[in-house]
Amino acid sequence: MVNGTIFYIGGLVKMKKFAVCLGLLLVGTGIAFAGSGETAKVNSLIDEGLFTHESAISQAAAALTDDEKNAVYEDNKKQWWPFALNLGIGYGVGSYVQGDTKFAVASTIIDASCDAAVFFCYMGIAAQALKNRTSDGMSYEQWTDQQWTAYAPWVAGMCAAGGVATVWRVIETVRPFTYAKQYNAKLRDSLNANDVSFMVLPSLSPDNSMQLAAVCKVTF
Repeated sequence: MVNGTIFYIGGLVKMKKFAVCLGLLLVGTGIAFAGSGETAKVNSLIDEGLFTHESAISQAAAALTDDEKNAVYEDNKKQWWPFALNLGIGYGVGSYVQGDTKFAVASTIIDASCDAAVFFCYMGIAAQALKNRTSDGMSYEQWTDQQWTAYAPWVAGMCAAGGVATVWRVIETVRPFTYAKQYNAKLRDSLNANDVSFMVLPSLSPDNSMQLAAVCKVTF
């Protein structure tokens, strides 16, 4: 009888432990799903536009843990490597990849305009050379100053277009670095990652007794 009673009490203890563990598991799972939902919401807002949804992102990010904020930051931060595309190809290709759409469109228009101007001036020079050659029947060495002067507008236009294209290509190359820096700083601010957080953690005292300790975490 005594053994049966002990077994019954032990069974109740085990059942209680199981219920507690199950409850903790369900609570933990619910928290995990809630955190996942908030993370997805923040990521969605960032995709829609960091600068236009800054306030909404900050509000949604308040429900995230520090680890979740860091994960969101790492997933969405801009890289600087697209500068190679702007340098090698131009036309804002690297900026399109980086998501800097306004600058990319401007680069496409400017690069295309410069290339068109250079080509147009080259065709003007070729047409003028053909005209001088066929109308006067003279070799290049026999052309007059007036004939050479006719090339001046086309040469000047080609030089101007080439100069603008060169300067803009330098700007295109530098832009991905500055854009990534500005974007990442705004992203960190929007996620409230530059803040101070406090945590209470268990720790052991010198006499091996359990106690609670307050920990301050500063992220910057």
